[in-house]
Amino acid sequence: TAMIECHGTGTTVGDPIEAAAVANVFGEHGIYIGSVKPNLGHSEGASGLSSIIKMTLALENKTIPPNIHFTTPNPKIRFDECKLKVPTEPLPWPQDRDELVGVNSFGIGGSNAHVLLGSAESFG
Repeated sequence: TAMIECHGTGTTVGDPIEAAAVANVFGEHGIYIGSVKPNLGHSEGASGLSSIIKMTLALENKTIPPNIHFTTPNPKIRFDECKLKVPTEPLPWPQDRDELVGVNSFGIGGSNAHVLLGSAESFG
């Protein structure tokens, strides 16, 4: 897995919790993280689908998409220690990573979802 599309609403409580969970799974190897919300805003019920579209395009183009407007990291997220990287420019797909991404989506009522997407080529 090369990237996790976080729910990433920019909240002081939610983002560090989500980042810590991602780091617990991928911290040893590091991972790119981002969110479509800086591009579109919070699209409420469609936010999960917006993230899936973004990550499908990332797989199709073999590009790690940038996170626009990312200038000041949240001090409550231990980016370096957790090996979490927020790309600020498009990057080529890492050669040492499968063409696989994860998408987090959290509902206001407490429902949470995570989906893994893989490129057609990754399935042989």
